[in-house]
Amino acid sequence: MESRRPPVPRLFAIVDVAECVARSIDPLGLVAAIAGTQFPALVLRARGGPAGELLPLADATFRLCRYTGTVGILAGDIDVAAAAGAAGVHLAAAGPPVSAARAALGPDALVGASVHGHAELVARGAVGRSELAADYVFAAPVFAPTSKVSVRPPLDLEGLASLCRSSAVPVVALGGVTTERVGAVVAAGAHGVAALGAFATPTAAAVARAYATALRRAA
Repeated sequence: MESRRPPVPRLFAIVDVAECVARSIDPLGLVAAIAGTQFPALVLRARGGPAGELLPLADATFRLCRYTGTVGILAGDIDVAAAAGAAGVHLAAAGPPVSAARAALGPDALVGASVHGHAELVARGAVGRSELAADYVFAAPVFAPTSKVSVRPPLDLEGLASLCRSSAVPVVALGGVTTERVGAVVAAGAHGVAALGAFATPTAAAVARAYATALRRAA
């Protein structure tokens, strides 16, 4: 049977529940603001909490995403992603194998993974043409993140370009990628961009439109 897996989006907004709490922002309200612009993809991330608490938020998030046509992805928890009807799951660099996500979510789901260097790119099957490869990878941090202090040194544009040349799957740039830097990361070979801190604001809809405009100009 032919897969109905969606193409890899070029823009990802990451809604981090802990970041929302820190900034006194309602996570579901933020999801609604971003998805309401028909943004290409949204990743819901909630680390450390019980799955039972995450499921209602994930379910509501992905209902909104399906309504607006946004590709809704859950970071980390494969079982919750499947139960909530997510369009895909994003795995941490040291997270479960892609095969486990495929088994739980089926062949039509997008499976992404984070990488911080060439070794993790290889580990995720993104070098060469492996049937076990992720559909896309987040390369991070490209620049110093705006939402946190990273323990990893930035890849910078040269490091990003090297990963893009080595990868057989689309590479999405994450970490300090402001709208002003979208053109530079695309020129370095990135398929698209992702952002977290930039969206944790009451003006998220305007931010979403600004990223869409920046990507159109970079194309």
